[in-house]
Amino acid sequence: MVAKKKKIRTTKRETPADLIQKKPNAFAVGSIALILGVAAGVVLIQQRMPPQNRDTRRVEPSVMQKKQQKQAYKEYVMQENESLSDVAQRFYNDPNRYIKIAQENNIVNPDIVEPGTKIKLYSLPQ
Repeated sequence: MVAKKKKIRTTKRETPADLIQKKPNAFAVGSIALILGVAAGVVLIQQRMPPQNRDTRRVEPSVMQKKQQKQAYKEYVMQENESLSDVAQRFYNDPNRYIKIAQENNIVNPDIVEPGTKIKLYSLPQ
């Protein structure tokens, strides 16, 4: 027996111009989606790239700024039975600022501060 050959149905391939004429809305939506995708990709790439035209080195403060920084705090000596929250209440009228005082003075445990410890109390930003 001889096997019958199956007929393969071939269709004419449509060109982009044919598709645009048949489905103009689909073409417009697809084009907009492609443009938005490319734009989003460009933005993501730019965010990951380091700045090239910007000087990223640390700027040293001027002599005047250093003097202002030195004058911007008071030195205080901790007293017996006194906590950082007491000091924060007295100088800043906010006992919760004790955390900021501890951070500025590199105090590891703000609950335990020895009497006689010198701390810097920076002025509040204006």
